[in-house]
Amino acid sequence: MNNLLLQSLERQKKHKEVFFNKNKIYPRLQITEERQKIFENNSLVKIITGPRRAGKSTFLMSLLKNRDFIYVNFDDIEILNYYSGINELLDLLKILYGDIKTVLFDEIQNIDG
Repeated sequence: MNNLLLQSLERQKKHKEVFFNKNKIYPRLQITEERQKIFENNSLVKIITGPRRAGKSTFLMSLLKNRDFIYVNFDDIEILNYYSGINELLDLLKILYGDIKTVLFDEIQNIDG
């Protein structure tokens, strides 16, 4: 088991928990119940695109704030340094989070392939 990657993922999990306790999220657009249901009621992959620093991650986290989800930020240099493949990552996330089906991969374009 990659203990260094696990430690980095644990740190990100704590960051996610602190994010909701410390930050007041100012909505960038009105999230209606109808829009919320579109995101919640299907298992399709969702991709949010836009310019840097526009609030894409905050938008997604605000959509997911009332449900359990896994958060991995691939802008974290430690995650990039210790990452050795998706299978190991998924195994570690299952250890850390349990059986959660929703995953937010932030800045996933930083992973080769």
